[in-house]
Amino acid sequence: MVYTSRAVYDYKGFYSSTDTIITHDDIITHSETNYTKVLEFELINKIHPDSQLELYYQLRNEVNLKTAWALWYLNGVAYTGVDTVTGIGWVAQTDDITTALNRGDILALYSRTDVGGQVSTQTARIRGTSSPFSINYIKP
Repeated sequence: MVYTSRAVYDYKGFYSSTDTIITHDDIITHSETNYTKVLEFELINKIHPDSQLELYYQLRNEVNLKTAWALWYLNGVAYTGVDTVTGIGWVAQTDDITTALNRGDILALYSRTDVGGQVSTQTARIRGTSSPFSINYIKP
């Protein structure tokens, strides 16, 4: 995609500070031992090339002494490192978005747990300075 030099505020939905751009606060829980998509955000507007974005969510395992893992994918390719939590208790996770994003890009959160465990995620957010996203998928 080619960007034309314009004033920042010419871009639709531009946020001027580090705000929550989109959020899904509900708790999503499953017991899959393979990585399973639990949430997907799709970029629906043009995004300013100087956007500064951060992925945020909370991760926990619902069963003591079990481990939960999660990571973000960008357009079907692993994008962040794997976040790990052992034991019970919500742990906040953050990752910077370091790639220029284009309209139609999809950021998806995947998680898994140990056999006999249960993984939960909540408060998934994209924060920063950019155009809005839409929630495209929530695991039923």
